Amino acid sequence: MVVVAVADRRTVIISGGILSALIGSGYGAAKWFAASDRRRTGTDRLRLARAMEELAEPIGTRHHLFGSHDGGQLHAVDYGHTDAPPIVLLHGVTLAAPLFNHALVDLGPAFRVIAMDWRGHGRSRPGRDGFGVGVLARDIATLLMHLDLHHAVVLGHSMGGMALGRFCVDETAIRTERVAGVVFCDTAAFNAGNKVPTLLRRFFAVFGGRNPELAGKIAQIPSGDIAYMAARANFGDHPDPVAVEQTRLMFDAMSPSAITESILPLFTHDVRSGLPLVNTPALVMVGSKDPLTPPTQAADLVRLLPHSRLHTFPGVGHLPMLECRADFASVLADFAHEVQPANKYVNILHQQSSGDGRGQRGSKRQTRQ
Repeated sequence: MVVVAVADRRTVIISGGILSALIGSGYGAAKWFAASDRRRTGTDRLRLARAMEELAEPIGTRHHLFGSHDGGQLHAVDYGHTDAPPIVLLHGVTLAAPLFNHALVDLGPAFRVIAMDWRGHGRSRPGRDGFGVGVLARDIATLLMHLDLHHAVVLGHSMGGMALGRFCVDETAIRTERVAGVVFCDTAAFNAGNKVPTLLRRFFAVFGGRNPELAGKIAQIPSGDIAYMAARANFGDHPDPVAVEQTRLMFDAMSPSAITESILPLFTHDVRSGLPLVNTPALVMVGSKDPLTPPTQAADLVRLLPHSRLHTFPGVGHLPMLECRADFASVLADFAHEVQPANKYVNILHQQSSGDGRGQRGSKRQTRQ
């Protein structure tokens, strides 16, 4: 009995030592990589601390607060000429409408650009029906009707693209009446979490279902360089560290339970049976280095959607609106020109973007209060 006890103690000590070494080496590697990433672009911690200021919305942005179908509250930002053709931008899970503030600036001269916070994200709040891709599809319909949009181009990124797919299938009448084109950006038609590590998926599926608040808090625990590296994993080859920090700050601003309850439904998302019936013109965008919804899933979308084509951003990860800002805006604008009625503001966009390809810049911005 004594021999067994000693052996067990040794096993515990050795296992603990190995685990501590792995954690320590992982932490050291994360700090080294994060520092290297910042040095590469000359970015220091002071600039990272101003990350959200760098992503401030343009002066003249309008804000809308309106009720959801189930008693929740939805928030959207709105920029550009109110009589210009509308572009609606829907962000991914754990992000928020400011993800698209660059696009508001770049596309605003020629379009009315609207970005909505999903329920539980930013300034939007859930209603009786809680969370889920089907509920978000209803929120898209609510937005289109509340702002009385017609000939809209609707872009959904990641979870936003999954909700857009469900909207296309479930809300046929509203789509036909109000939508000229749809854009699926770094998203999936099914098996949306297949690139998420198995252990993490099981954690959310089992533990998150029992205690969503605690599961979300655990997901938010990493800080500093560890948190930076977790956010950096979603990007491609050469992201700006400020953009990485911006996505981390949006994640930290969410309530823990909203994180869990937004993520869980994505693992069972599947609209393959309905997409072949969607006759709306579609563009599928994807970064060639997207680790979460890779090009194979973009190819599935193109195969399923009868009137679609693919655009790939070379070397880009899951967030092309931050990683290749000019190209993202240009590709989206070109598609909108194709499917929407004649746009009298298009020449303004070309004139303002001819200098640097990015439209209005930082001088047009203000810090959020």
